[in-house]
Amino acid sequence: MVAGVALGAGALSSGWGSGGEQVGAASAGVLPTGTPPAVVAVRPGQEVQLGQGDWMSLTSDQICTHIVAAYGNGPGCGGYSWAAGSTGIALQYEEGVYQPVYHGSEQVTRLTVDVDGTTYWATPVVLAGAHSYTTGYVRAPLPSAARNPQGNTPQNPLDGVTLVAYGAGGKVLATSTMKS
Repeated sequence: MVAGVALGAGALSSGWGSGGEQVGAASAGVLPTGTPPAVVAVRPGQEVQLGQGDWMSLTSDQICTHIVAAYGNGPGCGGYSWAAGSTGIALQYEEGVYQPVYHGSEQVTRLTVDVDGTTYWATPVVLAGAHSYTTGYVRAPLPSAARNPQGNTPQNPLDGVTLVAYGAGGKVLATSTMKS
């Protein structure tokens, strides 16, 4: 289990190290097939069902995630802070649920998570009327290096996972590839 991992660049802190982050007109790579999920707007504290009994809720400064396999009956919560006016993208991962977290001034319309060359759409979630940050969620496997048959966990089991936040017209707002 990789509990409460916050990865990324900028003012978000990380126990694992920062990703190679780019902001603006960076290359986004290959988009997943199918229609991207619509942005879900929620009230502060409203639970968003992630499936399998898991949920998350948002406030102006916190994302609370409850993953049954990790927390049983109690919620797991992570607070985030970043420098005012900064733009970036980070990752929280728990038991197969990837949660990209974008902070910046532009509204996110799509989020992707790339694991081992397979790109997945993440469902973007925002607080209604507020767009200082957007989180999202998608279930996907750990990178193959983290599932090695010897059973030893790499220093950063999410090395190589790439996150991309898109705005209007497909503009890349931020991208980051996780690395130790």
